[in-house]
Amino acid sequence: METTNVYKFAEGTERATIRTGLAPEIFVYKGFEYTVYDRNSFIDSIVKFGDASITVAAFNVDQKTITAIIDVENEDRPHDKITLAMKPTNELARWMVVLNTRMDHRQFVKFLERQKKMKLDSMIAAVKQLKFVTQTTGDFSFDDNNNYSFIFKVGDAEGTARLPQSMDVEFDPILENGILSGAVTFEIELVKPVNEKDRPGIILSSPLLTDLLEAAVKAEIEEVRKALPDYLIMNGAIVR
Repeated sequence: METTNVYKFAEGTERATIRTGLAPEIFVYKGFEYTVYDRNSFIDSIVKFGDASITVAAFNVDQKTITAIIDVENEDRPHDKITLAMKPTNELARWMVVLNTRMDHRQFVKFLERQKKMKLDSMIAAVKQLKFVTQTTGDFSFDDNNNYSFIFKVGDAEGTARLPQSMDVEFDPILENGILSGAVTFEIELVKPVNEKDRPGIILSSPLLTDLLEAAVKAEIEEVRKALPDYLIMNGAIVR
């Protein structure tokens, strides 16, 4: 179907430009959302973009975050936000990956040997003795030093192997670019093999790790508060 357009021009018009098609979209500012990974970057960002009279922040210890809304008085567009996302160091994260996962002695030794910056030689030596085990008899028991003690057979000979029930590993710092350092206690569970010729399994756990991470996050929050004394920093969530 043919469409006819009729245009009227003012008297004296010498030239007219007619454009067809869709009009360009109207720009709508959607606000910015920055995520930073250390407290100094967060503090610097708040100082640059924020204002203590209109900037509000809220922290969540469980989620390891602090989120700041730069201009809370703005109601006409999405808020500008800056979030500090705190995370464990790469060294600690590697340990967290293997928690509550059953490993054989070879896997555990390889894992320990990859932790180059840590002094784990005595634990590595203790775990390596499990490679001699071809038959385990009886149940695991504990000696006076709170070590696992169990009898094994190598060929026709019997021996006793010992392995600590736990190990303390130092992390400096605990969070990336954090201020808090400390030792994490990893508990070692030996799993008795089902078949006589299998070797014991090893499971790492750390019941107190959550508490240590919480303390590290709170230490970062306190440093942010000290650096931004005039800003409102709440324990909670900002919802809009």
